[in-house]
Amino acid sequence: MMRLLAVIFMLASACCVAELRAQCDAVTVTFANTLGEQIDGHCYTDAIVTPIGSPAGGTFSGPGIVGGQLSVVAAGLGDHPITYTVDVGGVQCEVAAIFSVINAPSFAAYSDLTQPPVYSVCVDDSPLTLIGQATTGLFGGPGVDAANSLFDPAVAGPGNHEISYFSVENGIVCESYIFLSVVGLGVYTNSSGTSGQVASDICSNYSNNFYLVGTPSGGTYINESGQSVGQQLPIGELGAGTHNYTYIVNGLDCSVEASITIVEPIEPAMLGPMDTVFCIYDAAVPLVMSAPANPPYTAAYLAGQVVDTVNPEEIYNVLGAGSHDIIMQHTEANSCSSVDTMTVYILEPPSLSFDAIPDTVCLTSGIFEDVTGSPAGGVLTGPGFTDDTFDPSGLTPGVYDYKYYYQDTLGACEDSITFDITVLTGELDVDFERTASACYTFSDTLTYSGEFGTPPLQFEWEAPLGLIEWDIGDTLVVRYEQPGYYDVTLHVTDALCRTGTITQTLDKGELQVTASPDQSIILGESADISVEAEFVLPDLVYEWEPATALSCTDCQDPIANPTETTAYIVTVTEPAGCTGMDTVVVNVISDLVGILYVPNAFTPNGDGVNDDFVVSGNAIKDYEIMIYDRFGEMVFQSNDISQNWTGEFQGTALDPGVFMYVVQVTFLDDQEDFRKGSITLIK
Repeated sequence: MMRLLAVIFMLASACCVAELRAQCDAVTVTFANTLGEQIDGHCYTDAIVTPIGSPAGGTFSGPGIVGGQLSVVAAGLGDHPITYTVDVGGVQCEVAAIFSVINAPSFAAYSDLTQPPVYSVCVDDSPLTLIGQATTGLFGGPGVDAANSLFDPAVAGPGNHEISYFSVENGIVCESYIFLSVVGLGVYTNSSGTSGQVASDICSNYSNNFYLVGTPSGGTYINESGQSVGQQLPIGELGAGTHNYTYIVNGLDCSVEASITIVEPIEPAMLGPMDTVFCIYDAAVPLVMSAPANPPYTAAYLAGQVVDTVNPEEIYNVLGAGSHDIIMQHTEANSCSSVDTMTVYILEPPSLSFDAIPDTVCLTSGIFEDVTGSPAGGVLTGPGFTDDTFDPSGLTPGVYDYKYYYQDTLGACEDSITFDITVLTGELDVDFERTASACYTFSDTLTYSGEFGTPPLQFEWEAPLGLIEWDIGDTLVVRYEQPGYYDVTLHVTDALCRTGTITQTLDKGELQVTASPDQSIILGESADISVEAEFVLPDLVYEWEPATALSCTDCQDPIANPTETTAYIVTVTEPAGCTGMDTVVVNVISDLVGILYVPNAFTPNGDGVNDDFVVSGNAIKDYEIMIYDRFGEMVFQSNDISQNWTGEFQGTALDPGVFMYVVQVTFLDDQEDFRKGSITLIK
């Protein structure tokens, strides 16, 4: 409900009063709460109300108006005229609206509560009846049963709780509050009481600290002997049994009790199997676990993973060889637990090897004593072995099989290896190869190529009459000053007992060279001739005689172009002076000189057959050809018989037709030939 008081100040003449009053009548004032809802009044406990004038742009005045806002507290209880002044079309209009402030209703009575402003109840007290002052109202808050106006401390729980009371007076909704403190006591895992409450049964070996946490704070903790105790519980000192505590809030007629029961751990669990040493190839063995029931939760862990067997191969693949702890944990419903640990040992099979005796021995090698494999301590079996002694003298030459067996000191892993030993006689098959020139001026390189037996080998070379340049065991470099036949002897001994001797005769002569085969050419042609030395040697000197018609006389492969049959003699000399000679004959055929062939047609169509006009002959010294079209214009000319006519003139293909040619040649024997005729170009 709003009452408007309009005071209009007239600035125009009296004849316009009615018109100006109509303009001010359109001015309105409303009020909104903090939620933006339109209201006419407020409870005294409310803070700020927003006055709204229409049209906008004016100012407010009256009780509680501060900075354009209405402060309910500043206005106070009662009805307050709020004036809105605004300029409307040049007219100053004032409109007043009444805003009511009423007192908030209070609790008329609180059953069993007599100590305002904060009232305390025990968490285990019976529900309290809430009585409001207003004729109609509604209670709300933690633990409140609004329908029955009851507050239940057990439902609200320990702590300070804000209880609200809503009522409606003259259409105005008001709310008032009161704080109820519920006193409680709990056992928690930390002093702040923010963790979950601890169960009533606590294991004596529980590692965390426990605290008595009373609400509200500031009270006193009393044990069952009536003594005041601290907040932290000494679990390790209390011992098994139930321990009761009382929490008294100073100055309040209320106390609560709490208790904790400490129990001893259950008996340790037992683990099996009894054998705890395994080789990685052993079969998996089930774990045998026993623990008290009621209710049991038992599990075994290896490296954080649950296991129910000892599987040596899997343990080795994940954790490797060595000792590993399997932990069995048994947990009761009250969090009491016990742990048992079994250490298992995973062993790798031994890595066996045997190199105490060479894999090849001689009958005369002697007796091998204190023979063992790796690791030491195994058993050797096979022909010639007696315990740790090996004697090959009683064996016949051949290959024998042997075995080395080993078991580790714990008896878990075992393995064996087999190997061969070859027993030989005292003979060694020796040989050497010659890798140098047979020319006496060259050094010979002799390299051992026989049986190597058991290294290291010892070499002894004998080269009478030779000059030894290099002796490095298996290789000998020797030189001779004269041609002839020379014996070289080699003695070889291997690391066991075998020996061998070989003698070879070296044939030291002149340098061996070979010229290319004899050739026949027609007069005017050329022949490729060459010479090869017995070995590919550097810095060879070549000399060809006679020098007639040769492209070079000091090269390995000259070109010969003689006019008559000629025998060429080549001499090859190596840097040390060793020489070799050979002869190659070039036969010249002169009765075929004077041949000339001129075709009479060609087909330059690009099919690869007869595309060019080709003049051929032999033994030609000078040559000239000229070709004319039917108008007498020369379309082709050349002095090179190897240059053919393609049927083009100045880069353009000519049309089919008949052309005239003139050819004049001079042969090597100075005879001449002159020809002319026609050539047909066909496409």
